[in-house]
Amino acid sequence: NSECTIDDNSFTDMYNYAIQIAVNSAGNIQDNRFVSGRKASVAVSGLSTPLIERNSFTKSYATGVFIFDSGKPNVEANDFVGCMLAAIEIRDEGSDPIVLNNTIRDGSDGGIVVHNHARGTIKGNTISGNAKAGITMCTGAKALIAENSIVSGKGSGILCHCDAGGVVRANRISQTEKAGVEMRKRAATHVLGNIITAGLAQGIYVHTDGKGHFECNQISKCKGPLVEVCGPGSTPVFKDNELV
Repeated sequence: NSECTIDDNSFTDMYNYAIQIAVNSAGNIQDNRFVSGRKASVAVSGLSTPLIERNSFTKSYATGVFIFDSGKPNVEANDFVGCMLAAIEIRDEGSDPIVLNNTIRDGSDGGIVVHNHARGTIKGNTISGNAKAGITMCTGAKALIAENSIVSGKGSGILCHCDAGGVVRANRISQTEKAGVEMRKRAATHVLGNIITAGLAQGIYVHTDGKGHFECNQISKCKGPLVEVCGPGSTPVFKDNELV
């Protein structure tokens, strides 16, 4: 139940969390520099609601920001470069952060991962050049993923699998090496009003028992099929999409 401001510090080669916010705590974490952390640089849990803004996370050996066990921070306008794991990980039922206007690039894993029944609003982020999916939602997670720009990753732009729900809306996805949006393993996400273009594989790829509702998406100039559905049990619904 504490509140504090952590402002304009440098944290380098930390072997544990550089900052941990837990048990109904709040406060501001702003304008700090985190370099080469061995665990998550900032960890938030236990109904805590800090504002994490304008920090830089560089070459982390783990996750940049880890939100778990009902953490509810605002994560805004941070810069993540070269994380070994996801730049932002959101885990566990009850976790429900707002992740807004961050830049995530050149990571060795995915950009943002939401899993284990977590929720959250992921909006207005710029994600590029990561080795895996720009945003992954899985294992029962139900986030709102809206108005993000995802460019040139080696994985899918947005990957939904293993009973994911939620909404993927009005994102711009381009030049990804795998599908713009990939849906599999009972994921039933609503995918609405996205622009998917210039991908090196499929625009939308539903396979291996994938579900999902795809409406009013614009898909163009992909080297693979604009829409591909295959594999046992895949039953997506498509309505009013524009294929160019």
